[in-house]
Amino acid sequence: LGDTPLAMNNIVVHPLKNNAVQWNFDLEWDGECDIQLQADYIGTFGVAKLKIFGTMAIIMKPLTNELPVVSGIQYSFVNLPHVDLKFTGIASVAEVSVINDSIRRA
Repeated sequence: LGDTPLAMNNIVVHPLKNNAVQWNFDLEWDGECDIQLQADYIGTFGVAKLKIFGTMAIIMKPLTNELPVVSGIQYSFVNLPHVDLKFTGIASVAEVSVINDSIRRA
């Protein structure tokens, strides 16, 4: 999904109660992807660009004294991430501003 690696900045680690650790960081990914789907009688549609950035949280719990030192991982964005999509084929109709705004608010 592209040659640009995932970027993580402003990493902050918080110890939590109940034997857990939380990492917060700014995540940015600029995926120059080429995802195409073919449908009979409709044609092709897809995504040519996918860019995501936002603040992500990863919680590791419970911590253990044996490898792999963590039993479980939870991850989520702290707030709604910004997602930028560029559609191709018949999906490029979504690039029209009214439709584009509706998709991004969904």
